[in-house]
Amino acid sequence: MAKVFLEGIQRLDFDTKDGNHIDGYKLHVTLPDPHVIGKKTDTKFINSEAWKNLGFSLDEISTLVQHEVELETNLDGKVVGINPI
Repeated sequence: MAKVFLEGIQRLDFDTKDGNHIDGYKLHVTLPDPHVIGKKTDTKFINSEAWKNLGFSLDEISTLVQHEVELETNLDGKVVGINPI
């Protein structure tokens, strides 16, 4: 698990130039990094199906914006859980 500060959530739903469809959410986070003066910024994409598996509605997760959370990831680095701290 990684402790991060959830800065924002961005909804993505569009067709790419090469004909693929992007449907999901991008989490914007900041976290400490020993190689950065200050904090590192990062994003994590969660596709719509994985988002449904989190078991939270968008309204519920929106209450975590501007708070520290723990992101659970699988072995591939994909987000599989978001836990309030």
